[in-house]
Amino acid sequence: MAVSAIQSITPANISFYPNPASYHITIQSAVIIDRVEILDMSGNQISIQLQGMQIDISRLKADIYILKVYTADTVFVGKFIKSK
Repeated sequence: MAVSAIQSITPANISFYPNPASYHITIQSAVIIDRVEILDMSGNQISIQLQGMQIDISRLKADIYILKVYTADTVFVGKFIKSK
């Protein structure tokens, strides 16, 4: 049962790369994405531009960020490092 709970929190059908990243992050998903958010470590939402399945992060300062990917029935949450 614990494995099912982990799978529902972190769906295997959503991933992103590279991590760390300098210029963009690419999202891979087997399901339709409703929206994407990036938050700084203080919880402030960062304005982003999603082009296809890529997010331009080139103007972000080097730091750790939270990526939230919303689908119809789940929210994927991951952390990424913005390198210089």
